Amino acid sequence: MAKKTNKKFFNLHAITVITILAGFVFIGASCPPDQNDNGQEPIPTPEPVVAERSYQEWIELITEQEPYLCEGNLPEGLGSGFQKYETTNGELVIVLCYAAAYQSSYVALYSDDGQNYRILSCPEFLMDNPSEAYDNVAPTELTFDPEINTFLSYTKGRGMGDCGSSGEYLWNDASQSVEMIEYRMKPECDGEYQEEWPLIFPK
Repeated sequence: MAKKTNKKFFNLHAITVITILAGFVFIGASCPPDQNDNGQEPIPTPEPVVAERSYQEWIELITEQEPYLCEGNLPEGLGSGFQKYETTNGELVIVLCYAAAYQSSYVALYSDDGQNYRILSCPEFLMDNPSEAYDNVAPTELTFDPEINTFLSYTKGRGMGDCGSSGEYLWNDASQSVEMIEYRMKPECDGEYQEEWPLIFPK
């Protein structure tokens, strides 16, 4: 009798477990997905979309910081007068600021959040006083090479290009700063051309 009693007990126990599991399955199948007050499934909240700035909007952003910097000779109908570059910690943008007869000036901006941009400056030396440096916020013919994190600028003293200056700068993404690597200058517009202008920095 003891053996038969144990067998009945185990059979009842197995039936009880199966019944409980079946109840869970039924409850899970009958429960509807999360719904809002109208009985509808909630719509996922879309990620915010940041609209791309137009060339004119970049000019307006620059003007907010430097009111008269890009005032004057700007090309009409230019839709792509800027270049954007992703960096390790943010974004660099180079914007055409002023277009002259044989060369143009550009403004470099940086943002670490894609929203707030500040104007960068490149140190340059005065043509009439090569020992004196100043910060130029609109370098001539400014370009950026993202492969080596380097800015280049090139300024003609006059159209024929026999005088002028050039600068090479490192973009330090960690300190978010522009650092001069090399600066060359030939202030004498004497009709003589040189493969490389005299080195001003470093000495």
